[in-house]
Amino acid sequence: MNNDSSEDKYENIENWVESSEIEFSPDTVNTFRAITDIMFPTVPSVLSLIFEMIIEVITMFFVGHLEDPVLLGGIGLGMMMMNLFCMGVSLGLCGAIDTLVS
Repeated sequence: MNNDSSEDKYENIENWVESSEIEFSPDTVNTFRAITDIMFPTVPSVLSLIFEMIIEVITMFFVGHLEDPVLLGGIGLGMMMMNLFCMGVSLGLCGAIDTLVS
């Protein structure tokens, strides 16, 4: 990683800190940098989880507009089974691998 790019990355933050009316101590700025460095890589993972759950909601909306309670119940049961068997097993396996690797 190039130190020049990381310094450029924080120039705007330092200018913002200098121009703001709030007084920041050096510890606060370092904490802010640490939080942004930790949180920035998590954005794709968070978006992925949100989009996974949105699929279920969108399916429920579309089937709900058909006004057939049998279809809506079928979609609800199908989503429950998908969450139970597919996502539950995958999360369990990921947790087991994480335990074995660490």
